[in-house]
Amino acid sequence: MTIRPSDSLVTADLVVALLSIDPKGLGGVWVRARHGPQKKLLEKALAALPYPSVKVSPSMDDLALFGGLDVSESLLTGRPAYRDGVITSGYTIKIAGIENTDTRRQTRIASESDDSGLLVLLDEGAEDDPLPHEALRDRCAFFLDEAQAFAGGHQTDTAGLTSAHVTLTEDQLTCLAIGAARAG
Repeated sequence: MTIRPSDSLVTADLVVALLSIDPKGLGGVWVRARHGPQKKLLEKALAALPYPSVKVSPSMDDLALFGGLDVSESLLTGRPAYRDGVITSGYTIKIAGIENTDTRRQTRIASESDDSGLLVLLDEGAEDDPLPHEALRDRCAFFLDEAQAFAGGHQTDTAGLTSAHVTLTEDQLTCLAIGAARAG
């Protein structure tokens, strides 16, 4: 179930902390922010995730994104040569301009990334622009928009964060409980 903040309890800091603990289980975050200072702050907060990441463009070719048979290399060597794509690399995949990506590609990204690292969907769409495909939105446990993300101030620090110990504020704990209750 996707947790969508309806008030200022969910912050970028909490999202980063939770994704740092259970990246595979939570899947990722969908960030909707127009180009500007708030988007830069959101990207800075997400950069604090303790995992290697790669930022990809929707226009990246299929071989680089998904991997597969490298025809050029195969012809050069005289035998089939396969290449891994960034989606299956295990890295945090930051996809810029997801709102401009065609539906076929979005569904493939969703299916190929199921066993991969985190997904960070960077959406610069306005309110009336199309949303990312439902398969991608379902893959992400969190939704942040620029108006709600920093309601509690920006203090992301994941140094020393482990799955055994996390300190949450009362508001963050309440939000986590609400999200868990919604998820059943």
